[in-house]
Amino acid sequence: MKKYIILTLMLTIATAGCITQEKQGTGFQNPIVIEASHEEEGIAKEYDWLTKNACTNNEGIADLESQELQENNGHWFDIMTMTCNNGQKETYYFQIDSFFGKWE
Repeated sequence: MKKYIILTLMLTIATAGCITQEKQGTGFQNPIVIEASHEEEGIAKEYDWLTKNACTNNEGIADLESQELQENNGHWFDIMTMTCNNGQKETYYFQIDSFFGKWE
């Protein structure tokens, strides 16, 4: 019995490191939250985030494939799909409640 408990504990500890969190911005549940006072500032922050973070493992951004506005569960999102320089596609979800529809 003691061996079983020790083995179970060892397996639990070993597999705990295998659980990975979903990458930020990959869905409605874990969006990149953009805080801004108006649309112009918010859009600039979105593109700044993309420039610094999108396609970093796929040789940089080649093109903005699509941009879609969606409402989900009472929040507004910009969903942007990038084509990376190596041909891979990456999609990012930005929660834009703080600035959506606000103009300077």
